[in-house]
Amino acid sequence: AAMHFIEGGAKDNLYQDSILLSVLKELGADKDIELIKFTDLYTIFHPAGWTVVLRDFIDFLFILYEKFPHEKDGLFRLYKLINKLGDEIRDFLPLYRLMDLSVMPIRFPAITKMYNKTFQQVLDEYIKDSQLKFLFSAMIFMFLGLPPQRLSALMGMSFFYFIHYEGLFYPKTGAQALPKALIRVIERNNGQIRFNTKVEKIITEGKSVKGVRTNTGEEITASKIVSNCDARYTFWEMV
Repeated sequence: AAMHFIEGGAKDNLYQDSILLSVLKELGADKDIELIKFTDLYTIFHPAGWTVVLRDFIDFLFILYEKFPHEKDGLFRLYKLINKLGDEIRDFLPLYRLMDLSVMPIRFPAITKMYNKTFQQVLDEYIKDSQLKFLFSAMIFMFLGLPPQRLSALMGMSFFYFIHYEGLFYPKTGAQALPKALIRVIERNNGQIRFNTKVEKIITEGKSVKGVRTNTGEEITASKIVSNCDARYTFWEMV
């Protein structure tokens, strides 16, 4: 796998720092990495013969108004939903551990609306023209790799928000700049990096973690464990 881009590295975001930049600042790593913003997000060659070089979602929206005037109302409502979703995600992330989920429909209606729907279902609700649905589906497929019938609406719509509102970026000196910046954070806080060391087991006692066991049999104690494996492998294979 290779890094194609990083979503949201803007320091001049209209309202506030992007989620990525907020994390880097909290870690003290924002000065260790320089992110360059993509001028053009992607180019769309439509079967009807027209081409769009996409830079900004608002510009894209007006192009679609021109090409699909009969879909103007649905496009505008879809735009409002995407914008609302992005705002809710920003508010939701710091609170999800502490929040009473019964208030979700009231406090986060856009997230609630989409959490159990597919991207196709949302497109069908707002757009009728098959060519326009194909256009949205193609943009999503080339980045997320799933057809709209199988893709989570929450994932698809949030992806639109973050790439179009917060932008796409790439580390100036290459993809390795990001892990190097995180390594410097760890070392500045008296941490140690173990290269070529595989964790084979997360050691638990009751409902608490006690540490990890490596492929050499060494046990390292810790009160908190951060796993970068997927949830399925972490909980089914390592615990």
